[in-house]
Amino acid sequence: ATRIAPLIVNSGAIESVALFVEVVFLYREFVDALVPWFAQHAGPGFELGIFGTLAIASATWFGIRSLSWFLFAASGVPTILAIIQGTGLNTRRGEGAKVIRLSFPVTSALVDRIQSEMKWTREQGEAILNAWVLPPVQVIAAAINFCTVLFSGKHLFQIPFTSVRELKDARQLLREMEAEASRRKAA
Repeated sequence: ATRIAPLIVNSGAIESVALFVEVVFLYREFVDALVPWFAQHAGPGFELGIFGTLAIASATWFGIRSLSWFLFAASGVPTILAIIQGTGLNTRRGEGAKVIRLSFPVTSALVDRIQSEMKWTREQGEAILNAWVLPPVQVIAAAINFCTVLFSGKHLFQIPFTSVRELKDARQLLREMEAEASRRKAA
C-alpha cells in the first residue's frame, strides 16, 4: 500500500492539471455556449456567473472523464490502437495459453480498398500526364536530338518516350555527356 500512495498522488496531480486546462480552455466555452439555453428555461433575471460556469464545466469534465475511464480504461486502449494501426489485437487467456489473434476484417478490407483506389488513381493520373506532356516533349526532344547529332554525332535522348518517368534530369544528362566526353578523350 505504501508503494501505491505516490502513484495515486502523482495521478491526482496529473488529473488536477488536466482538469484545470480542460475546464478553463474547453469546457468553459461549452458551458458559455449553453447559457442562452439555461436562461431560456430558468426564466428572467438568470445570470450564471464565473463560478457557476466553472462548476458546471468541472462537472461536465468529471462526467466525461469518468465515462471514458469506465468504458475504455482496461480494454479500450489496446482495441483503439489496434484499429488505428490496422493490426489485430493479441490477447492472452490464462497462464501459458496460446495467443489469440482478433482481426478487424472490416477495417483491413477498408484499408485494402483505399490502397487499391489510390493505386488506380495514381496510374490514371500518370496516364493523363503522359497523354498531355509527352507529345510536345517528343517534338522538343527530336529537335534537341537533331542539334546534338549535328554537333556531336550522338543522340542525347532515346526517343520515343513512353512515360514521363523516362525523362531524365538535366544534371543526369550533363553527367552522362561529361562521362562520354571523358571516354572519348581517353580513347
